[in-house]
Amino acid sequence: QEVQTTREATFWGRISAQPVDSLSLALKLAHAKRDASDYRSVASIIAPQNPLLRKFNMAKRDRNSGELRADITPAENVNLGVGIELASNDFTGSSIGLTDSRSRALGADLSVAISDQTQVHAFAHTEQSRSNQAGSELFAAPDWTGRSEDTSNVAGVGIKHSALGGKLEIRADLVASRSRSELSVDASVPSAAFPNATTSLDSFKLGATYRLNDNLSLLADYEHERFETRDWRLDGVLPTSVPSLIAFGELAPRYSVNVVRVALRYRF
Repeated sequence: QEVQTTREATFWGRISAQPVDSLSLALKLAHAKRDASDYRSVASIIAPQNPLLRKFNMAKRDRNSGELRADITPAENVNLGVGIELASNDFTGSSIGLTDSRSRALGADLSVAISDQTQVHAFAHTEQSRSNQAGSELFAAPDWTGRSEDTSNVAGVGIKHSALGGKLEIRADLVASRSRSELSVDASVPSAAFPNATTSLDSFKLGATYRLNDNLSLLADYEHERFETRDWRLDGVLPTSVPSLIAFGELAPRYSVNVVRVALRYRF
């Protein structure tokens, strides 16, 4: 490969505080620096690599990140957590390739004990990342740039209930996820924008555990999952759709599946 060795050093610090009994705060900051030995293009690759190209996993990189987390207990039976994460990567020595990226994420989780037998939990998380890259059509200095922006959102809710004096446990979970990828290119010759690529995932789980005795339990689960992707890089691209390219005719995955499980569990 192009680089023989890489070395990365990370400096981080974390501080936590509890200003009141019902609130805990934690902050973590980090800085990472990666250096690499001389970057040399692999001569045996045909067509040859642009000598200005730097692969992102072997290029010099500076990374700064921060995390802030708050855990709140407004009541004895309620726990709430909120967190935010920020990160930035700069590839200062890359003329062609990935030049920088930024990401931010926000999440929250909630758990409530409705009673000694019933507990409810929920969560939500959103994340957005942006990256910029540079390229060259003429095997020389950069003459075009590209920008990608990916957004993902996921949320879920679940419940667990104990009945029959603790012999029966019933649980259910529902999760939904959505993501979108946007790509734009700024070149010397204007071109139409790329369509957005999207994915969606929905899952539902229902399960029960019945304790026959102290060592033997009967388990039953049902799970449904639906996944759908719309990706312009695959949809409608047949083996001969693109001149000078033999594609595999791969399709963006789409499926719906149902699973039923029944099991006996014995604890020694």
